[in-house]
Amino acid sequence: MEAQLILHCAAALNREDSRRSAITATIQRGVDWEVVTRVAAFQGVLPSVYRALIPAFASELPVSVRERLRQDVHGNALRNRYLAAEMVRLSRLLEKHGVRMLALKGPALAAGVYGDVTLRQFSDLDLLVHERDLGAAFAVLAGDGFRTKAPFKLSSNKPPSGWEMSFEREQGLFEVDLHWRLCPAYFPFTWERDQLWTRAVEVDLGPGRVSALGPEDLMLFLCAHGAKHGWQALSGLCDVTQASRAYQYDWEGLAARADSLGSLRIVSLGVLLAHDLLGAMIPSRFIDAARAELSVEHAARSFCRYFYQLGTTAPGLLQRWAIPLAMIPNRSSQVRYTLARAFQPAFRDFDFVSLPLALSRLYYPLRPLRLALQKVSSFSRL
Repeated sequence: MEAQLILHCAAALNREDSRRSAITATIQRGVDWEVVTRVAAFQGVLPSVYRALIPAFASELPVSVRERLRQDVHGNALRNRYLAAEMVRLSRLLEKHGVRMLALKGPALAAGVYGDVTLRQFSDLDLLVHERDLGAAFAVLAGDGFRTKAPFKLSSNKPPSGWEMSFEREQGLFEVDLHWRLCPAYFPFTWERDQLWTRAVEVDLGPGRVSALGPEDLMLFLCAHGAKHGWQALSGLCDVTQASRAYQYDWEGLAARADSLGSLRIVSLGVLLAHDLLGAMIPSRFIDAARAELSVEHAARSFCRYFYQLGTTAPGLLQRWAIPLAMIPNRSSQVRYTLARAFQPAFRDFDFVSLPLALSRLYYPLRPLRLALQKVSSFSRL
């Protein structure tokens, strides 16, 4: 019941009042409000749940739950507005130093497709810059007090390995994830680099405007980002659903473009889940084609099993690896993906142990060790 109520609330944001009767019926059958609020927060849809329940169903909630919801959503709104202002500030600071930036996810996504920067949960800022501007971008962030834990060496003709780098200030309130690619090279999602800026749109965040991905690029990125992480939260599907509502997509053209980029399965999975769980208005022929792809159908079932278990922890290692692997259409690329995921260092590896740049190659054998210890730790908690 709790999972169904959360889905109805999230869909009500996307389709206005069309789920009100379903919300009423679910509440009348009885729900555990503590579970609803806890899962909604972890799944990143607390603002949607609050908006659907308050004030229409406020009398059904225990006073303590209603007050905690109000405080959490109010705190999220304050934080989001602060981060929106910081996104505008950083955009202007980078532009001042000749660095063109695209805002990914976060406040730009909330304002652009939800229509309100407070209606989505996010905790950091994601920026995309061109590889040629990395040195200047690093310098700007360093001058603004940001530091990274990652050991790296930036040469004049080669960016660091990977696709992103996280920066934080000492006692800061948020991290900045600086991207120079939209996805890791081992995942089957490519893009036309310079054309991303050509197709970019301006989004008003309140304190100012920033550049963000154009509509088609955004849908491709949202689906790729969700699949890359094994679809770990319902919030990503809300993003896909909201984007499909905000923009009039040419779905035939989008499917053709996704196919040419090697990411048709990726997009098919994202829109299938958004359609089945949140009622996203996707043409039936696109949904039928997605459902006919066995790897897509199995991956969709995997996420649904996880969500309906009402966990407040991330999905298991199997889901986080199996779903992305299933999105890769050929065996050689699957092998490349597996090896890269197993050995290519990520930011949790830098938190696991801090090594100087001269010893940074040791992160490659240390990564599978950390993953193994993480798995053992998860078993010990069972």
